[in-house]
Amino acid sequence: MKIGRQRQRREEVRRIGAFSAWMLLAIAALCWAGNFVLGRAMHAEIPPVAFTFWRWTVAGLVLLPFAGRDLWRHRAAFMRHWPLAVALAATGVCLFHVLVYTALHSTTATNAGLILAITPLVIPVMSYVFDRTPLSVRQALGIALSLVGVGVIIVRGDVAVLRGLRLADGDLWMLLAVPTWALYALLLRHVPDDWPSLATILAITACGLVMLAPLYAWELAVVGGLALTLDNITALAYVSVFASVVAYICWNRGVAVIGATRAGLSMHLTPLFAAALAVVLLGERLHPFHAVGVVLIGLGILLTATERPRPLRVSEKGT
Repeated sequence: MKIGRQRQRREEVRRIGAFSAWMLLAIAALCWAGNFVLGRAMHAEIPPVAFTFWRWTVAGLVLLPFAGRDLWRHRAAFMRHWPLAVALAATGVCLFHVLVYTALHSTTATNAGLILAITPLVIPVMSYVFDRTPLSVRQALGIALSLVGVGVIIVRGDVAVLRGLRLADGDLWMLLAVPTWALYALLLRHVPDDWPSLATILAITACGLVMLAPLYAWELAVVGGLALTLDNITALAYVSVFASVVAYICWNRGVAVIGATRAGLSMHLTPLFAAALAVVLLGERLHPFHAVGVVLIGLGILLTATERPRPLRVSEKGT
């Protein structure tokens, strides 16, 4: 099974190209950057579970006309591996987003971005723990370089900013969100070949909504509901279509082609794109430290993206 998936991944690389895979991952990062900006901007208006629940409800309705028939046609394949669908929904649809939106209620954008940037460090560690996947020196160097680049941007080129960082409740929620997403990325490598891409997202969306329903009922009783204002509807429309459907299609495809460890490096692009969105939407100015950060992030991605696949050991070759 493992050798078959490795060969399939290499066939995917040859067919669409590693560059195309990285472009898909960059699109996902851009969509998620907008999600972070909106999550912080709307934290006083939309409770975290409501944000997650309605985001995926709308996303599911968008996907239904395109993936509903495929999901029904392949229902037996999904039922055979229903624990995997539940695990993907729990990590990638339910827990991660509730944790992130909860974090954005009580932490700064600087802290959230810095904590998010450790995701590519967590993925290879968890990959080694669960799958014994080795981490090459080139990968480690690429991760380190891109992490430093993100740090330069977040602290605005001033190391003294780090002295002011402290862990608030939101920081702790973000620390829980990071391994949750890393686990989702690792679970994607176990998706069966007979699960169509869009149908897979629709299936885990449905499972995730079932999990979110009792949490949303509790939040309604304790916190209150969601006001149907134009700002709230616009924010939900964006995160439903772009941060959910578009981003997940791009991310899942990219991970399938180049693997979770290498794809995880693209998470460094999210805070970078968030800074760019702030310039466009909020009128913030670019500074020299932005250029330094971009160069370091680019070098890190280049090191990892250009690494050749590890040759198969004799012990991995099947008969």
